Amino acid sequence: MIFKNTIFFKTHLILFLISGIYTHSIQCFSQNYEDSIIYELVDVYPEFPGGEIEFLKYVNQNIQWNQLSDCDYSKSKIYVRFVVEIDGELSDFEIVKGICTNDLEIVLKLFESIPNWSPGILNGKTVRSYYILPLQLCFH
Repeated sequence: MIFKNTIFFKTHLILFLISGIYTHSIQCFSQNYEDSIIYELVDVYPEFPGGEIEFLKYVNQNIQWNQLSDCDYSKSKIYVRFVVEIDGELSDFEIVKGICTNDLEIVLKLFESIPNWSPGILNGKTVRSYYILPLQLCFH
């Protein structure tokens, strides 16, 4: 009788441990999966510290105007797409439309130096989100 109970106990203990490991691995996978999603639509969109006006000031003060080519940007906008991470850091920059290839490196260098934004929020939780920024370069 003791032998049967011991086997029963060991079998249930092993099943319990396996199910605990399995449940933990599902939770870890689920958490990693949620953190890897990049949302396009969020409840609160990411924002540069101080808002749009402060962002434009930042661009104006930090872009290397003298190194830009003679391309005519007066009638078109540059569209830059990037990811705002959960901690507000910007990543995965991509020029979607409207820039001369000569100026690509200058504009990307500017965006890589931008300070962290406030991240997007979805259902009360900070999430990774895409942001497409139209930018008009005006030479004075």
